[in-house]
Amino acid sequence: MGNTASTPEEVRISSHTGLTPEEFAAFNSLEQAAFSGYATPEEDRRELNDRFCSDDDAVGYILARTGGELIGAIKLLQRAIPFGGRAIQLGGLGGVATRADWRGRGVASATTSAAMATLRQRGCDIAYLCTDIARLGKLYGRVGFVPLGRAHTYLGASGTRYTDTDGMIAPVNSPEIFATVIEGKEPFDIGRGNW
Repeated sequence: MGNTASTPEEVRISSHTGLTPEEFAAFNSLEQAAFSGYATPEEDRRELNDRFCSDDDAVGYILARTGGELIGAIKLLQRAIPFGGRAIQLGGLGGVATRADWRGRGVASATTSAAMATLRQRGCDIAYLCTDIARLGKLYGRVGFVPLGRAHTYLGASGTRYTDTDGMIAPVNSPEIFATVIEGKEPFDIGRGNW
């Protein structure tokens, strides 16, 4: 366990480098419930597993609890990627989830703020996430994320190169790298696996 902060309504936000088996089961259950509306046929699930193959990049979790119940969570990710002739530290937010009965009450804002603070402590230069920008861009904008404004690319587990346009990035410890990425014209290569 790491940093802990409180938000209104007695919600406790905490940062963890790992989870107990019980916490991990609760995290998976919350994530599955949050993303259940995106159920896809088996063939599509295989492609999603190929695309989101970066569990090795997981470096921690942000959990939101009230009364001992998990109501919000984020998986934190980090990897070094080549950029501009050097390696930079790319942080990421994955599986951002809030229990349905707690949505619209500040839980996601609190967990994303805590996530950005943890990525800052870990030395990330910039942070990345993929999302439905039209629907959720404002939420992530509150902690500094802006639409990438062009394609990003990555390798799937199979070696397939994917290109998407749903990326957002935020400065963490390097406003200079952030500005260079935002001003770029070429697809932004985030490495192996999407978050």
